[in-house]
Amino acid sequence: VGCRGFCIVRGTLRQRRGWAMASAVRVWAVGPRVACGGWASRSGGGGFLAYALAHIVIGAANGIRPSLEVRAGHDLLSVLIGIALYGIAAQLHGALIGVPVFQLPLPG
Repeated sequence: VGCRGFCIVRGTLRQRRGWAMASAVRVWAVGPRVACGGWASRSGGGGFLAYALAHIVIGAANGIRPSLEVRAGHDLLSVLIGIALYGIAAQLHGALIGVPVFQLPLPG
């Protein structure tokens, strides 16, 4: 089955990491729970974690895999896009979530 949805980057990293988006959602859902020290205080990510796991299970059961088309240079492109998106998310995290990712000391 061909690529469905957002498939700009088609490198070998995507082929090796079959469920990249669902894996990222799993890490995103579990990360704050580990950092804050418990599931009870931050249960909002549980739904996202359940979605990611269901996405993987249903997709695997239906035989959906990334397309076999691999383009040269797209591994570097995917790493650069990931770094850029992480930087944007780190900058906006304090304004949107209320807790900054990095607490940098002010000079002076």
